[in-house]
Formats: sequence, structure tokens, C-alpha cells
Amino acid sequence: MKTAHYQWWKSRLSHMQQYFDATRIDHILGFFRIWSIPVSAVEGILGYFQPAIPVTENELRAQGVHFSLERLYRPYIHIKELKKVFSESYQKITDEFLNAEEEGFFSFKPDFDTQRKLDNYFRKRPDSTYHKWLRQALLDLHASVVLIQDPNKQGSFHFRFNMQFTSCFKTLHSSLQQSLNALYHDYFFSRQDKLWQKEAMEKLPIIKNASNMLICGEDLGFTPSSVPQVMRDLGLLGLYVQRMPKIMGQMAEDLSKVPYLSVVSPSTHDTSSLRGWWLSLSRQQQQLYYQQVLKQPGDAPIGHDLPGWLNKLIIRQNLDAPAMWSIFLLQDLLNMEDSLHISEVDQEQINHPENPDQYWRYRMPVTLEQLLELRDFNQGLRQLIADTGR
Repeated sequence: MKTAHYQWWKSRLSHMQQYFDATRIDHILGFFRIWSIPVSAVEGILGYFQPAIPVTENELRAQGVHFSLERLYRPYIHIKELKKVFSESYQKITDEFLNAEEEGFFSFKPDFDTQRKLDNYFRKRPDSTYHKWLRQALLDLHASVVLIQDPNKQGSFHFRFNMQFTSCFKTLHSSLQQSLNALYHDYFFSRQDKLWQKEAMEKLPIIKNASNMLICGEDLGFTPSSVPQVMRDLGLLGLYVQRMPKIMGQMAEDLSKVPYLSVVSPSTHDTSSLRGWWLSLSRQQQQLYYQQVLKQPGDAPIGHDLPGWLNKLIIRQNLDAPAMWSIFLLQDLLNMEDSLHISEVDQEQINHPENPDQYWRYRMPVTLEQLLELRDFNQGLRQLIADTGR
């Protein structure tokens, strides 16, 4: 795309503006950096961001890694882990897939030393429950690494995301764990900032100038620190979902403090509805949200559903936000009326991103003709919009 001066994007947006005044760019973070998965891997966890400034062997040595780096970028599994995972079958499985190393550790045999090789092996085996379990268990062991080799730069590495939860990391000395954690934090939260900002500023101004449409960027998730400033500088709207705060550790996004150049929404097509989310909370979480976020006195309602009046309070908070746009799923608006609740709350979720075989099939609980006849509901929604100045 770069060699063609991003003509595909420019043509697409120029054509779209014939029909639309605003558009949403899904996963705008991909213009800053994109997740790359090596061909040898099956699971995304063994990927890394591109572009990215890797850590070097010299940096790792300076942090106290005095043994072979293979110990960190190739799966070395201790016998205790094998016994834990495979129980009484560990000896049989070990003999087939692994080689013994020193000090009770094992490594994968050359025929199985990547996830891709393992996957190809199991494609030729019966599609049984046992083989599915064994395949996944071995893939998990492959993912138990701290580092991922950079295929283009010898002696350079990328940190495996969430390395702290791997058995590989847990077997390291505590002082080395601390040193690696510091380098990990620098890798993900500091050293890439200017590079990723430069990448975005090369592409996003071209995208913005390709049309006169108002652009909202879906910037949820693991967000580089440069993203908010870049989007402000370019006049791109950010997305705020109350239940998905941008600052780690917060219970919910404080909608009263979001910038004007933003879109607020209590749910998206990729999440559960407000009802589904509420029912997923523990009783303690419901109470905290009720008092600290919704600012309501007393006890949160007890029951197996989100009452319409409480659903309406959340809608009201989103409408009151200083954001340019408040956008809602139809489900969340209809659920302000108890009689419009769908009995199976899971049916209100449009998309399940974790399920590649699921397809979109949400259906309204009423027809458009019936909806037009719900005068009290329609008048209440109209009044709510007027009361909040929307």
C-alpha cells in the first residue's frame, strides 16, 4: 500500500463519502503497529508487534542472563510440569514428542519443534477428543517461552506477551524475573512510543485527508501512549466504552471526563448487551458499580436481570457525557423497557469475536410496526434525549 501511496484507502474513503458523513475505522491501532504471527506459529500468543524495536542479546546479558538464550526462546519444560499436565500419560507422551535435557528439563524433538509442525502432525491423526486435548496441551507448552526470536535481526528478540504467566518464566530466579520484568515494561510501554507515533503520522493524515467524513477510530484495547495525542492532533474521535476503562485498575471509564472529540457507548457489537454484562458481574461488583459509578444510594437491585430503570440510568450517563456522540445498540435502548427483554440474554450479543464459526443473527423482539405503537417507550426515549441536550 505504501508503494502505491495508499491509493486503495484514498479511493475507498473518497467513494464512501458519496453516501456517508461519518465513518468508523475499526482497530485504528493497526495504523500505529500491527500484530505479526510467524509462519511457524499456530497461536497468536507467539506473535509480536511490527514494527518494533527488539531487545538485543547484549541487553539481556546486562540484565543477568548468563545462560544460553535458548532457555528463554525455546520451550524448555521441567519434568514437574509434564507430570502436572499429562499425569500418568506423561512418560508415553514425553517419549514420543520430547528430548531429555539437563537438570530435569525437556525440549521438543526436531519433528515437533514448532507449533506448525505439531499442527501438521495432528491433522493426520483421528479427530478424537484425546487428540484434540493432546494437541492443545502441546501447543500450550510451545507457548511457554519468555522471548520470540526476530527472524530478520540475528541476536534480537521480542517479549512474549504475558510472559509472567508462563512456566518458563516461573522457573527463573526471582532477581532475574525482576530484571526481565523491567525490560519487558520498557519494551511494551516506552521504547516503541516514538516509532509507533511516526508510523501513524505517516498514514493517518492521508486517511483523514482522503474525504470530508467525520472519522471515529476504534481505539480500544492495548493502546500505545501516543495514540490519544495523535488522534487529538488529527481531529479523530476516540471510542469510550464505560465498562472498558482506558486506564488499568479503574472500575469504569469516568464518562464525565471524556473529551468532546469522542464517541461514548455502553456496549458494542463485539460485547454483550448491558443486561448480559450486568449478569456477568458478581454481587459485590454490581454493588460497587451501583454506588461508585452510578452514584446510587443503598443496595443494588437483587435478581436475575438488569431492571429497565437501572438500564436507563446507564443510558442517561452516556447521554450526559461531554462527548460529541453517544451511540447505542438497539438492544440497550429497548432494554429500558422490561417488557422488551429477550428471555435468553445471550441472544442479544451480535458478534462473538472469539468464535470464528459464529454468524450474526440478532433479531429484535418486536417488529418495526409494533415498535411504532409503543408510545410510552418512544416518548420516554424522546424525552431522555431532550433532557440531556442531545
